[in-house]
Amino acid sequence: MKKSMLLLGFVFGTVLFHAESVLAQGVRPAAGLSQTQYMNNLLNAQGASWGVGRNAAWGNMMNPYMPGAGAWGGAANPYLPGGGGWGGEPYGGVGGLGGYGGWPFEQIPPAGFFLMGAADVMKAYGSVITSAEQARIMREQYYQSRIDTAKKRFEYELYVKANTPSFTDEQVKIAKNTLKRVQMTNNPTEISTGKSLNILLDDLRRTTGKKISSDPIPLGEDVLRHLNVTSDKSAGRNLGILRNDGRFTWPPALQEILPQKQREEIEVQAQAVVQKASNGAPPGNLLIELQNAIDKTRDTLVAKINDLPTSQFIDAKRFLNDFDDARRALQAGDAIRYFEFQKWATSGGSGKSIQEVVEYLSSKGLSIAPAVQGDEAAYQAVHSALAAYDIAFNTQFASAKE
Repeated sequence: MKKSMLLLGFVFGTVLFHAESVLAQGVRPAAGLSQTQYMNNLLNAQGASWGVGRNAAWGNMMNPYMPGAGAWGGAANPYLPGGGGWGGEPYGGVGGLGGYGGWPFEQIPPAGFFLMGAADVMKAYGSVITSAEQARIMREQYYQSRIDTAKKRFEYELYVKANTPSFTDEQVKIAKNTLKRVQMTNNPTEISTGKSLNILLDDLRRTTGKKISSDPIPLGEDVLRHLNVTSDKSAGRNLGILRNDGRFTWPPALQEILPQKQREEIEVQAQAVVQKASNGAPPGNLLIELQNAIDKTRDTLVAKINDLPTSQFIDAKRFLNDFDDARRALQAGDAIRYFEFQKWATSGGSGKSIQEVVEYLSSKGLSIAPAVQGDEAAYQAVHSALAAYDIAFNTQFASAKE
């Protein structure tokens, strides 16, 4: 405020000094001009050197500290919001330098422009350096975040690896669940195919050489005669249909479509093959002839498919499939092991216990083959005995380990 008042006084003093000088020297207005007009021209000429317009004559000045009043030639109060004069926000008036704009500082000498340019260059250079340093900081933060991410990924992989069951663990879990299901449920299909019985048998093979306090679970000879065994349960070998020395019963459909002579020839061939194989001799051409006869029988059955009831056709087809399994068993030499089991199972005349059957099959490396027609009831009885024995063994064995 003090500087503003001093400047205002300086301007007034300068203008009055020039006016008084003119009057003191006796200068008169030019021809055709009154003294008032000449004075106004003089004031305007003097104001142009300071950047003051015509309307800013000293006679027209108003109080610069009144709201909306004209100051220094119509400028607004510089101390009110938005006022002109000494600049706007913070001091950048119209036509100013971003500092004390407006009158009387709007006239900038050449040196001022040079300094302004140099200041802008320095400011821009400082902004570039600041931006570069900020970019380096952001880059370092990026590298740190990558390291943190890699560390967390490594820790996550270790966690997953430590808590993910291995393939062996999964198989053990599946086997336990399957065993529990087989023990508690009775699926006729799985039983007749021998799947359930072999699962229980494989679990009980661990009992070899171990004794538990369990009452024997007996199985009669009539049941054991219908139990088919094989040395390889996955090869589809089953001598069950020819277990009675090669004698078998024809299904109704084949009795109807095959001539009696053809059926008798097949029966003779089957008995000869079984007798030869049970003595340890290779069946040779007899097995090939039997297979050719069965293939012709299958062709005849397919040709008569529209003339037979569905149930009879299915029974006949299953009979021929069982014949194929018997042929594979004879060709692989299973006849000796099969008949040895039958001889052991029927010795003594009182049957065997399920514990004895398990021990025998385990010692000989035998498994249970699928049932043939008429074996379903015997397989159900064997399954019940195996499940009861397996549950008792696992319960007592688990208690002994504790």
